Amino acid sequence: MCVPLVDSAGRTIGVLELVDKASGGSFTEDDARLLHLFARQAAVALRNSLRVDRLRAVRHAEGALLATVRALCIPARHPTATSAGTPTLKARQGLLTVGEAAQRCYLLLTTYYLLLTTYYLLLTTYYLLLTTYY
Repeated sequence: MCVPLVDSAGRTIGVLELVDKASGGSFTEDDARLLHLFARQAAVALRNSLRVDRLRAVRHAEGALLATVRALCIPARHPTATSAGTPTLKARQGLLTVGEAAQRCYLLLTTYYLLLTTYYLLLTTYYLLLTTYY
């Protein structure tokens, strides 16, 4: 006997199959009704399990994002002089806001882009010089 696993939205997410009845004989209508009820509950349990897995993945991604934001929001440090004249690091009061962190990321990416562009231009110039002389 086979019944579909249908979730609450009406989507079939699997199949439940019984091969042999433990007591022998063939399956009855009562067996079929019981199997349908069980299949409905199993489908709900499977769908909830998938939702929990997705929630865990989202929480993991949020944790990674939060770690990145925290890394960007580390208080800025600046050198100060001690009584012996040796420079030390002293933390600035307060953290960056999300907007400031985003602006810092944007500036870093822009700088990286400009460096790559400059490198590309240098390689192109070098290539032109080589092809001109050879």
